[in-house]
Amino acid sequence: MSLLKDVLGMHVTYSKWKEVKNLPLYMTGNAEYTMAEIDDVPCIIMELKSDIPTLPAIKKQIKKIQDIERTPVVIKVKAMSAFRRKNMIEARIPFIIADEQAYLPFMGTVLNAKYVNSKDAPELENFKFSTQQLFLWYLYQEKRMAYISDAARVCSFSSMTMTRATRELAASGFIEVSKDGVKKVLNCNCTKKELFERVKKYLKSPVVTEGYLERKYLSKNMIPAGISALAERSMLNGDKLKTYAVLDSDFDKTKLIPELVDSEKQVKIELWSYAPLKFAKDRIADPISVALSLEKETDERVEMMIEEMLDELWEEIEW
Repeated sequence: MSLLKDVLGMHVTYSKWKEVKNLPLYMTGNAEYTMAEIDDVPCIIMELKSDIPTLPAIKKQIKKIQDIERTPVVIKVKAMSAFRRKNMIEARIPFIIADEQAYLPFMGTVLNAKYVNSKDAPELENFKFSTQQLFLWYLYQEKRMAYISDAARVCSFSSMTMTRATRELAASGFIEVSKDGVKKVLNCNCTKKELFERVKKYLKSPVVTEGYLERKYLSKNMIPAGISALAERSMLNGDKLKTYAVLDSDFDKTKLIPELVDSEKQVKIELWSYAPLKFAKDRIADPISVALSLEKETDERVEMMIEEMLDELWEEIEW
C-alpha cells in the first residue's frame, strides 16, 4: 500500500491476523486478511480477490470480522466505480482503491490522492473539538514549523486522537503535515490572520451549554470568558453580570442554575468542550475561543470590539 506510505506519508506496519481461521470458508476464499496499524491506529485490511460484494453483503462480512476483532475493517480493491465509491462513503465503509484513493473515516478524515481537489471528494464540514484544539495550539505558536509531539504534551490527547486531529487538520488543505527527521511537523505558508480566515468555517463555539452559578462556587479553573473576556481585551464596557468558563467535565452540574435571579450573587457560566485555561493568557479565555463563543451576537458594538480584539491579536502573535 504505497499510497498510504509514499503519497500520504503515513506510517503503516503489517502483521498476520491470527484470528482469520475463525472466519467462514466463503470469506477466507474470497479475500486475504492482514492486521495493520496506520499511524498507530489498528485495523484489518480485507483485500478482495474477486468482484466487490453487494453493500449488505459487505456489511455482513465486516460484522463477522468485528465479532471476532473489535477494530475497523478496510476493504482493499484494485478498482471501484464512482457509483460504488459513493455508496461506500455514504455507508462509512473504509476502503482503499489500489494506489489511487483511500477513504478511512476512523482516522478522522478522508485521505486520498487522486481526488484530493476533485468534486468527488467528500467535503470537510466542522472540525472535531480535538482538531480545533490542535489548530488553536498551532495558531498560538511563535514559529511556522511546529512539532506535533509538543502539541501532544499541551493537548493531552491519546495517540489515536492526535493522529485523527492531525489528519483532519491536514484535510482542510491550509496546513501541511510533513516530517523533520522522524518527527511530524505542522507548517503553512500564510499569515496567521489569513490562516484563521480560511479555516474559520470549520471552527465552532467551544460552549457546550451555559447557565448561572452562585459566586461562592467560583473556583480556580473558572476564568473570565464571553463578554467579560472581550471587555478585558477591548474598549467595551463589561456587563454587570460577569461571565466565566470552565471545562464541561470539570463542572458539577448540580450547581448549574437555569435562570438569573440576582446578578450580584450570580455569574454566567459557560461549560466548554475544552479547558479554557489551556490557551488562556493572564487567566482570561483566549481571544479566538472568545470570538467563536460570541459568533451569534448581533450587537454591532460587540461585533466591532471582536474585530478589534482579533486585529490586535494578529499584530501581537504574527509569525
